[in-house]
Amino acid sequence: MNSRYTCLQICLEDFFGHQVIRSVSQWSAGTSQTEESIHKAYVHLIEKAEYFIYIENQFFISGLSGDDTIRNRVLEALYQRIIRAEKEKKCFRVIIVLPLLPGFQGGIDDGGSASLRAIMHWQYRTICRGPNSILQRLLDTIGPRAHDFISFYGLRTYGRLFDGSPLVTNQVYVHSKLMIIDDREVLIGSANINDRSLLGSRDSEV
Repeated sequence: MNSRYTCLQICLEDFFGHQVIRSVSQWSAGTSQTEESIHKAYVHLIEKAEYFIYIENQFFISGLSGDDTIRNRVLEALYQRIIRAEKEKKCFRVIIVLPLLPGFQGGIDDGGSASLRAIMHWQYRTICRGPNSILQRLLDTIGPRAHDFISFYGLRTYGRLFDGSPLVTNQVYVHSKLMIIDDREVLIGSANINDRSLLGSRDSEV
């Protein structure tokens, strides 16, 4: 083996740490206990973030403390980290990128699009509608400064079908599942931010 390559490999392994985490249970992987280490990693990394959190995910359905309907606590971790930043008067930013519409067949007004509307309901409930949403809770706690700490985005592309035709546009469907912390740590895998992916007792994820 090339000695230069071996040295580079050893140096990289010493510099970059990595860990495999998962959501599994007895029915999905034959384990004796349900494991939700992806969920725990999300919460842990959010709590230790110093400057910013960047999230891309296909879904964003999470709950605050005391929410008995949604059990994963990614949202609570984000809320508590923002409150701490505000109390410490430190610059801190959370950026979340999601699809403009969930990826289900049909339009939002079609009779058969109940699944699409249900996902949108729970995402709006997580983000901005009602007392259990993060924006409402932050506005109640720190007022308009909430918008200095967290923002949500969707992506679109545009172009012309042929020369001289009107501009057309469509969403860029975000399907990645990643979180970047301070440009130092990244969590990337198959898990969406919802109970189905994070609790371990439902879908298996890695």
